[in-house]
Amino acid sequence: MSNYGQPLQDYGPWEGVPVSGWFDVAIWPAGLGENRMPLYAGYIKAATAFQAIEDAMRNYGLCRIAYACARALDRSICYRAFRVFVTLDAVQDDWDQEFDTLLRSVDW
Repeated sequence: MSNYGQPLQDYGPWEGVPVSGWFDVAIWPAGLGENRMPLYAGYIKAATAFQAIEDAMRNYGLCRIAYACARALDRSICYRAFRVFVTLDAVQDDWDQEFDTLLRSVDW
């Protein structure tokens, strides 16, 4: 199930649904100084904790963040990340086109 384009608060384990694979994600964006509360938080379903952080970043359009935390709702893991960078889909597509052009311009 794709999480892009929807606020994370719309996702979450519904009553009677097992919690395996669900993560509670909190994100502190870069450049906010000593902000103690995360600006983005919500539930997301992912295969791993880091994938949950990446999906949340892409959902909110954040290509870099200062801190993030993903806590499994079944309490099996609490994963913390520092200075995470991801490519957003549009940025990745532009980079792929530039790279393809560069590869085709080289005389092999």
